[in-house]
Amino acid sequence: MSRRPLPNRIESVEGHPELLSLVVPTTQRGYAPEMTYIFDRADLKHAQLAHWHVGARGGRAICHWGKKRETFYLARLIADVEPGQRIKSVNGVAGDLRRANLKVCKPAKRTLERRASILAKKAKTT
Repeated sequence: MSRRPLPNRIESVEGHPELLSLVVPTTQRGYAPEMTYIFDRADLKHAQLAHWHVGARGGRAICHWGKKRETFYLARLIADVEPGQRIKSVNGVAGDLRRANLKVCKPAKRTLERRASILAKKAKTT
């Protein structure tokens, strides 16, 4: 017996006419009942492209489609990145998919920045 996925909702962001939010219901343990992703109104076509669900790693909005059931990430579609490039959230909030918040970077640089951030946090706690 297959379950029908819960529907996504696209809503306007109060006080910000240039922004929209994609509300995705979750069914996984450890997450809130729904995740909200904020994006620019210009990227509405990407949000309407497919039925999105919350990925098991990091709470990213993903979908699967095509004969091979390829995985697509909403942030990668919005940022229009090439294969092999990585995306970094400037403010550190994974649900903030505004173009101004998405930064394309090389994988090695992203890894170094993440390690430096982890080391800085550990230094503060000791």
